[in-house]
Amino acid sequence: MNTTEISVTVNPGEPGITYQRILNAPRKLVFEVWTQPQHITKWWGPNGFTNTTQQMDVRSGGVWDSIMHGPDGTDYKNHIVYDEVTPPERLVFTNVSGKFQSVVTFEKHGNQTRLTMQTIFESAEQRDRTIKAVNAVEGGKQTLGRLVDYLAEMQLVVKRKFNAPAELVFDAWLDADAVGNWLFTTPESKIDSVKIDPRVGGEFEIIDKRGEELTRHIGTYLEIDRPRRLVFTFAVPQYSTEFTTVTIDIARLDSGCELTLTHEGVLPEWRDKTIDGWTMILNGLAENLT
Repeated sequence: MNTTEISVTVNPGEPGITYQRILNAPRKLVFEVWTQPQHITKWWGPNGFTNTTQQMDVRSGGVWDSIMHGPDGTDYKNHIVYDEVTPPERLVFTNVSGKFQSVVTFEKHGNQTRLTMQTIFESAEQRDRTIKAVNAVEGGKQTLGRLVDYLAEMQLVVKRKFNAPAELVFDAWLDADAVGNWLFTTPESKIDSVKIDPRVGGEFEIIDKRGEELTRHIGTYLEIDRPRRLVFTFAVPQYSTEFTTVTIDIARLDSGCELTLTHEGVLPEWRDKTIDGWTMILNGLAENLT
């Protein structure tokens, strides 16, 4: 857990604590990790804490009811009401149980995110008592440190060199006939159908067949910069309706090119299988280009 780059401001006589950190993840993903229960339950709270979410309705007036389980076995019930939800820029919520409000802003910082979290108590005296009673400053730093670690686990990178021109490798991702020979194929499956609309805002649907089971792979193209970069959203609805983001960067070499695939938003429990899957896919692309 990295807390060394988290800045904390506690001004005398004021009721708030302000934390700030540059996160190595795009703003959209960081906002999702704060607003989706499958994510926030895995990093919320200081070191050693776990969470059970009972309900989470992220909208103005919605509530988040949860139980934080302390490392000593103590349970802490939390009732949070969302006061403002502005995706992917700002969250304001009130912890009714703890009698404080949090204002979280998500500022785009290149491909990263500058996150600022302000915890505002009813008075400076209440803030100071809380800091002393539960070591609130360190607890906030640990919570954001766990967020940093979780985001790092959600991003994976796979590289592959190709003995082929960058243009040929790039075009293979958008050619419906070529895609059917290598993308999302496995030794146990074959491609049933391919639909590709190769433009920014265009969508793709690739269906593979494994036995009698059909699996859809869908997404939308966000950036097309031939032959340098391709960015698209990606989901397999059979397993999850949440879209992740895949970025393909291709760099020319003296002989051929090198492809770097970055996949953001992968649940940590799927990380190893996803790396294995993309490695197999890129090996299949290399074989298809020979």
